[in-house]
Amino acid sequence: MLKHKRLGFILLVATMMFLVTLTSAFAATNTGIDVVNLENAPGTVVVEFYQADGTSGGTLSSPISALGSLNFYIPNTSIASGQYSARISSDVRVAATVGLTDSSQEIGDDYLGTDSPANVISFPLVYRNFGSWNSQLVVQNASDTSQTVNIEFFKNGSTSADASDSATIPAFSYVIFDMANYGGFGNDYGVAVATGTAPLAGVALAERDPGTGVQNKAQLTYRAFTASQEGQSLVAPLYYKNFNGFATGLNVVNRGNVATNVTVEFRSSNGVSGGPWTATRNNLQPGEGYTFYTPSIAGLPDNLFGSATITSSAANIALVASHSRFASGSQQAFAYEAVSSAAASGCVAAPVVQNRTTWKSGLNILNLGSSSASVTINYSSSNPSTPDASQTVSIPANDGLTVYMPTDGTTASGFYGGATFESASNIVVLVSTANSAAGIARNFMGVNYTCP
Repeated sequence: MLKHKRLGFILLVATMMFLVTLTSAFAATNTGIDVVNLENAPGTVVVEFYQADGTSGGTLSSPISALGSLNFYIPNTSIASGQYSARISSDVRVAATVGLTDSSQEIGDDYLGTDSPANVISFPLVYRNFGSWNSQLVVQNASDTSQTVNIEFFKNGSTSADASDSATIPAFSYVIFDMANYGGFGNDYGVAVATGTAPLAGVALAERDPGTGVQNKAQLTYRAFTASQEGQSLVAPLYYKNFNGFATGLNVVNRGNVATNVTVEFRSSNGVSGGPWTATRNNLQPGEGYTFYTPSIAGLPDNLFGSATITSSAANIALVASHSRFASGSQQAFAYEAVSSAAASGCVAAPVVQNRTTWKSGLNILNLGSSSASVTINYSSSNPSTPDASQTVSIPANDGLTVYMPTDGTTASGFYGGATFESASNIVVLVSTANSAAGIARNFMGVNYTCP
């Protein structure tokens, strides 16, 4: 199979256009772009690719059925091997994700698009040679004219930049800020903020490579934050405290102009008694980052997983949940963006879910309502050999439920496609997919939208 150096970024904007950056210097990464139609009408999806200098890299187009899904697996298309950004447009309302996989290196992750490009974007978790982790930050110009972008890097606990850089980006193209180039940051982790003169989008890619073989490599990705993704009350549908070897870091940054107190309330989803449990970081300064690392939180039991609510007393915050498992011979990592409680809605889209021999998905549904909720899940197959499917589940008030597709029995073995969730209650959904044989785990948050 031809290897493609690709990392995809998808940006949803109000005109139903998308931007996709396909770029990585880390590895020969194969990229899949998954799209789900949110409307009960067929449409067309067009992908226009751009090279780093802004020139054309080609175009793809495909019909999409009403409430259907489709997959662009880039190595199987006419697009030449290389690094690109892309602009995806559709005449129907859609949502999309990017999946990264380098099977030979046993790494990969998924991440979600955004409908809110902005002049300022933030990255709550970046690494430079910290614990064998290093980050690349892909910043995309979400406008049709060239612009200059400035970026600043802050170690956790710092309120003044420890390193900075700038770059000029052609229309709809991208630039990669590789943390390896910023010696002034030191060997540490922290936060980055990019500022442009026009709307931007971005994605963070981090890879762990201790130099001891592919079995000890890991990768995680997440999309950059804009102001619309921030808030004083955030929801993280999944965390771990030494469960099956997994641990979680909740990486928070104060995006306001005043100091704030941040409290995390942890709830159990696996029957561990004694909760909820809380942890607090007081007096978090504007621009300052902090990590709630579950193994270091006193009183939080082991062998625990569940959901968390994160509240800020005075300022908007952004938070990335990062998970890792570093058992011998089975290194795995993945990340996702916590969502504002205010963004929860009755309808959620998941552009890619799987019930295959290799890849298997768990759908983590969190009911934010004060009463029990029925949630209808409609599965739309993009694999011609498996049918669509539907089911309804019940979730208690302020609680979560995981639908593990391989044992649930609703979808046929081999299913690959999208899913939509509909409820009378406000819900959020996290999709967790793993290939145990390859040692790769991946997460992304579902897209909340107004029900049709």
